[in-house]
Amino acid sequence: MMYTRTQCVPALGAAVMILLSTPATSWAQNDREVGRALGNIIFGIIGGTFGRERARSSWARIPGTMRVCLSDQHGIIVNDLINQGVTAEDRRLAPYMQDCRQFVAAQQELTRQAQQHLAELGYDPGPVDGLPGARTNAAIERFQRDQNLPVSGQVSNQLVEQLRREALRIREQDNRLAGQDRTEPDSTDRSTQAVTVPAAPRRAPQQTETTSFQPDPGPSAAERAAQARRERIVALHGDEFVDEILEGRIVVGMTKEHAFAARGEPSRKDTIPPDDELWYYGNERVTLYKNKVTYVGP
Repeated sequence: MMYTRTQCVPALGAAVMILLSTPATSWAQNDREVGRALGNIIFGIIGGTFGRERARSSWARIPGTMRVCLSDQHGIIVNDLINQGVTAEDRRLAPYMQDCRQFVAAQQELTRQAQQHLAELGYDPGPVDGLPGARTNAAIERFQRDQNLPVSGQVSNQLVEQLRREALRIREQDNRLAGQDRTEPDSTDRSTQAVTVPAAPRRAPQQTETTSFQPDPGPSAAERAAQARRERIVALHGDEFVDEILEGRIVVGMTKEHAFAARGEPSRKDTIPPDDELWYYGNERVTLYKNKVTYVGP
């Protein structure tokens, strides 16, 4: 195996220091012991360097969600393991890795259910893939604001249950409306009562084209939910920026209330005296002057 200069220099430097500090007579008398000690120092340094590199390469293949789980659920810090040369395949970590695989899989399924319900209700969570992201978080925030819930933007068992109940309510409402559309006319209606008419002369049968009437099913549950949400936003904030709020976008000219309705609470706020505010949403900045958005950008 070839060693790079940056790996060998520290080890060789330590060896030289020991040689220079050892008297010649001691070297002659204890050459075997000194040589063994020098070898341990050199190979210890080189081995430690390569051990850390091997551990770093091993952990680079582990998803970030697994690292977060190890830290949050078990107090295991991956960077500490790398510094100790412990790889992700170390048998001592096997039970913790298995526990986190199950935990991450359960979280992904929970996220997938939340995304599915959000899409059904007319919110736009992005792909229904079980992977959290900015679009899913923004959709959750919009749903929570519409339902007057504490705004967190995070997936939880409680959130999925709230989404499930709301989606069920919308479906039941649609079924009731569809049932009313299919209701047959009242049998007491005189226009539908049978009457006796004289028999018509017998004629040869004719080929007639038959058509079946199919009532218009009307808008879907998702379309109804989206329309209801649009009406709520118009009632609260007017119709000038309703499309932008629905899409979760902040644009110049919005009021502070419009911006909050579109994106929710910023991750950070700065006040610039006398009347300016600077809001941060990830890498995006929003400048407000006298309650109006004057700039949106990086």
